[in-house]
Amino acid sequence: MSKRKTPILRFKGFNNAWEQRKLGDIAKIVGGGTPSTKNSQYWNGNINWYSPTEIGKNAFVNESKKKITKAGLQHSSAKLLLKNKTILFTSRANIGDLAIMTSDGATNQGFQSWVIDQLKIDIYFLYSLGNILKNQAIKLAYGSTFLEISNKNVKNLQLKIPNIQEQKKIGSLFKIIDELLTLQKRKYEELKLIKKFLLQNMFADKVPYPNLRFNNFTSEWKLQYLGKLFRRNNERNKKNIFKIDHTITVSKMKFNINGNGAAPTSICTYKVLRTGDVAFEGNRHTKYPFGQLIINDIGDGIMSPRFASIRPKYKLNISYWKYFLHYEPLVHNILVMSTKSGTLMNELVYSDLFKQNIFLPENSEQIKIGKILNIIDYKINLQKRYILKLKSIKNFLLQNMFV
Repeated sequence: MSKRKTPILRFKGFNNAWEQRKLGDIAKIVGGGTPSTKNSQYWNGNINWYSPTEIGKNAFVNESKKKITKAGLQHSSAKLLLKNKTILFTSRANIGDLAIMTSDGATNQGFQSWVIDQLKIDIYFLYSLGNILKNQAIKLAYGSTFLEISNKNVKNLQLKIPNIQEQKKIGSLFKIIDELLTLQKRKYEELKLIKKFLLQNMFADKVPYPNLRFNNFTSEWKLQYLGKLFRRNNERNKKNIFKIDHTITVSKMKFNINGNGAAPTSICTYKVLRTGDVAFEGNRHTKYPFGQLIINDIGDGIMSPRFASIRPKYKLNISYWKYFLHYEPLVHNILVMSTKSGTLMNELVYSDLFKQNIFLPENSEQIKIGKILNIIDYKINLQKRYILKLKSIKNFLLQNMFV
């Protein structure tokens, strides 16, 4: 623990030294238990009964997946824990996951929960100290099958605390930040769901029109062979027009100014990937089991000669094709029919790829589709940056408002 007696950053009006305490001095440490699963009278009641896998994602928990009866509580070592006074604390496997209970409940034996003395400690202040106490708990854990911390060791966890008024100020601040983070994360997930819905419904797949269209677009999408739209790209960087700082990392479609480890003398053998060209990245992933087609939307550059590439025969709407090609459900069957297993990754068979056909709208509709998806992506990235900024602020405060 820090030897300091006061934090670096404080609210105005507080200057007293913080006092060192054991967790057991300010909270009752309570284990859990499991009623017999052979007795049906112990289960499916109205008492919340938590397991460690339900804890850690949210600051508050209100309802458990499984519930026990009053008889189950009485005939097991589970204890009834009171709402708004209890912080659930996992003591096995993922040691130190925390959540504040907002309704009464009990836990299985994977917990050593903290029932606080509200005259001595503010619950959200203590919850915000969670990482400090978690780190101590992990060091004290033991076990051959799985790590576990005992009730005694949890009681002996060390913390420094100010008077209750300062605790409440600090706890209120971190509660506001956590609530704001929860709200922004929810918005982020909602935006991703909107994007998923649009991808699922704004492209025609098996029929010549999509489920969702902009006003004034009614004509059928035309069936087009990929061989009519693309040709094999064999352009090489023979004259070293592009230097190592224009090396493209295909999977991320980003420039790697330091190159990919290849010798400078080999750059002349690299393939040129111009804006609008499509590269095939053949690594097999859960999300992309047959590899992925990625359009170059970052500018002219070079890539390793081991990657296959196709070039459009006429200027494409990059925004539209970026989302079409990178949405696996739309290109899954295309890649099934036009790839083969290689030594390290899947390989693209050009002749088979060019036989595949797709439904394609007129250019004006492509522009509309690409634009709306670009807007959604922009909002998703903006939301992600906002969340990261909030987390950074929270971490700064955690480092400077506690001792």
